[in-house]
Amino acid sequence: MARRGLSLLRGGFAALGPNRHRFCFDSAALASQTFSGTRSTCDLALFRGTLALTQAKRAMGEAVAHNQLKPLRILFCGDEFPAAEFYTRKNLQQYPHLHLDSCPRTLVADRIGDYDICVPRMMRLDAEVIARAKQLQLIVQFGVGLEGVDIEAATRAGIKVARIPSVNTGNALACAEHCIYMMLGLLRHQRVMASSIAAKRLGEPAGSTLYGKTIFILGYGHIGKELALRLRYFGVHLLAVRRSWTSLRGSQNGALPNTSDDEDFVNEKERDN
Repeated sequence: MARRGLSLLRGGFAALGPNRHRFCFDSAALASQTFSGTRSTCDLALFRGTLALTQAKRAMGEAVAHNQLKPLRILFCGDEFPAAEFYTRKNLQQYPHLHLDSCPRTLVADRIGDYDICVPRMMRLDAEVIARAKQLQLIVQFGVGLEGVDIEAATRAGIKVARIPSVNTGNALACAEHCIYMMLGLLRHQRVMASSIAAKRLGEPAGSTLYGKTIFILGYGHIGKELALRLRYFGVHLLAVRRSWTSLRGSQNGALPNTSDDEDFVNEKERDN
C-alpha cells in the first residue's frame, strides 16, 4: 500500500543564547511525496537531507523580504551518506540562489570560511574549525546527536546549531530495525554461519533465539520506544531507563507500561504481574 511521505519535519533548533536557553521550531519540508511500502535508506536520506534546504530557505526569508537576495552557500562536510547530498542537490535545482558543495573532512577547515551553512557528516566541528567559519550562519547536524558540534564555540561565534530529530523522519524506525538485526546476527553467529552456508554445511552453528531473553534499553527516547515496540513481539523481557518519564505520563506507547514521574526505571515483567 502506498503511503504518504511526511510533509512536516520537526527541527530541534539548538541555538543557545547568553542564558543558555534552547529554542525549538517546526520546519516545513518540501512537497509531500508518495512511497510504496516501507522507507528505504535513500528515502530516509531524502528526509534528512532536505532539512538542510529547509533551514537555508528560512535563513533567506529576510533577504527575500527586502529584495536583497544573494547566493547562499551550503557545504556538506565529509563523504558519508552520499544519498543525502544527492537528494538535497536535486531539490536545490529550483532554488538558484542556493549553492551546494561538498568536500572530504580533511579539507573542511580550509574551505568552511566561504560558506553560510554547513552539514557535518560523521565528523566533529570543534572550536578550531568553527573559528575559521567567518561567514557561517547555521550548522545542521546530520542526525540527532549534537556531541560532534562544539555548541559553546558556535554560540560565541553567533552561529545557530540545528539537528534532525529521530521522530517523524524515519530515523528512529531505521535505528530500531538495525539494532534488532545486530541482535539476531549476534545470537545466530552470523559471520560463522555465512562461512558454513558457503561451505554447504547446514545446522552449524546452532545459535539461539531472542525469545525469553532479557533486554535492557538505556535511554527510552524515540529510538528506544520504537525498539521496545518491536522487541515485544519476540517474547523478550524488557527493561528500560530514561532521565525523566514525565513526557510519557498518561499515554500508552504500546511497548512498556505507564510509569509515574518519580521512577527512572521500568520492569515490564513486574508491571504485568
